[in-house]
Amino acid sequence: MPQRVLWIVNRGASFGGGSFSSRSIALRLTGPLSRLSCLTGYGVRCAEEDLDAAKVGVDDAVFFCRHHSQKSVDLHQELKNRGVFTVYDIDDLVGFYPAYFDLGSGAERAKLSVFKHISLATKISVENSVIGNELEGLGVSRNDIHVIPNSYDFESFSAVKCSSGEVSKNIIFTNAAGLKFESFRNDFFSAVNEFCETTGCLVHVFSDLPQESFKFTRMLYRGATDWRSHKHILQTEDFLFSLVPLGGREDPESLRFNSAKSIVKFIEYGASKIPGVFSNVEPYRSRLNNGVDALLVNNDKDSWLEAMSEIEAGVEFRESMVRNAYENVLKNYSTEIVLDKYCALLGIKN
Repeated sequence: MPQRVLWIVNRGASFGGGSFSSRSIALRLTGPLSRLSCLTGYGVRCAEEDLDAAKVGVDDAVFFCRHHSQKSVDLHQELKNRGVFTVYDIDDLVGFYPAYFDLGSGAERAKLSVFKHISLATKISVENSVIGNELEGLGVSRNDIHVIPNSYDFESFSAVKCSSGEVSKNIIFTNAAGLKFESFRNDFFSAVNEFCETTGCLVHVFSDLPQESFKFTRMLYRGATDWRSHKHILQTEDFLFSLVPLGGREDPESLRFNSAKSIVKFIEYGASKIPGVFSNVEPYRSRLNNGVDALLVNNDKDSWLEAMSEIEAGVEFRESMVRNAYENVLKNYSTEIVLDKYCALLGIKN
């Protein structure tokens, strides 16, 4: 009997013109499905959007993740015509991109392609229940929606910090695609710049966006990095804390989209033992514990200045937050936990 194969359809970075493969695919599919293959004996293959559908076995499963090109829609249609089991994976509220993504005339085309993928898929996996509720409101059956949160593969990645013994002066700021906060933008940069000028800290910026998008006065721009390289940096380099701003009710046009975002930055920073300062908005407000495993801060200059000063000065507070965040991720977001959910999605008895 032929081996069942789990196919992952690759795509490039959706925004920013980057040449890297999608980080969402690496995070949500490649890692967990590779682990699943070790348990089940299934094969895992990556393919491009020009995959010949005839090469896919009728008992295989094919995963798409936020694809919205016409080529991917055509492939999905061919697979459906052959009766192949397909999954459309969503970790953002795709189809409702706010203006900061700057899709221009392509926004409506992308939205239609996303909805076409949803209609073609056998099952839909989503990162959180907020996305699931939105899809159900659009007429998708609850039985076809599987909530599978982002996870962290502790078996493959573990934090080994290269520390000099001195307190780090490095802050990390990661931002793919557009800056996801608008009304608060000037005050955010002002707060961080004032803090850095006072303390001598330096912001390390990882982003697909051009360097001039960031108004930090003390900045080391490290550009775009692929998923695995970024993981290695988080695991080995010593950062004082991370900055994770996100627009809230002050940005009504993007509130719906932002509220449905994942907490992937908390998961990756927490597993890498980097404490974080997060905007006190959804999804962070309901999924993180303020003052315990993260600092949740209102989007105004004074609040961010106070939070950064608190985390910089409080050594024991910072170390406690690191321990608690790590334990939270280990307990609730390890890859082992989500494997059962992928089994349920694929109808695998385990």
